[in-house]
Amino acid sequence: MLAARLDTAAVYLKDHTDVVCVISGGQGENEQTSETQVMRNYLIHSGINASRIYTEPHSFNTAENIGFFKQVLDQNGLSQQPVVIATDRFHQLRAAILAEKSGFSTAPLSCLSVWCLAPGHWARKILALGRTIILGLNLILYIYSFFF
Repeated sequence: MLAARLDTAAVYLKDHTDVVCVISGGQGENEQTSETQVMRNYLIHSGINASRIYTEPHSFNTAENIGFFKQVLDQNGLSQQPVVIATDRFHQLRAAILAEKSGFSTAPLSCLSVWCLAPGHWARKILALGRTIILGLNLILYIYSFFF
């Protein structure tokens, strides 16, 4: 799934040479490197110049991705730019809602997921989407930081 997201992002970045990329993802307990570093290496290997890639290595879920992502944009003077979210189709709506609640103007860049995994992903995302809509962003950030 991660490779599909990165391949989709790489195609977009190659077609839009004036665009930069922010990648985010932390390092799990049993991982030798952070998800961010793996993604950075993959994009560079795909032909994306390293100077176009900004990293955020601390987040472990979508709400954290958005929050830390915002910090990276602010620190680099990029916070007024529109944001394109490269993620799986089943995850796109929820990611866009969280991003827009954080003040981003977003556009989707969806990739296809492995079809046999779709039912489980959709079920999980429907519950998370409902929770996001019903409870609101502030409580969602708290819940995610506490439980996940």
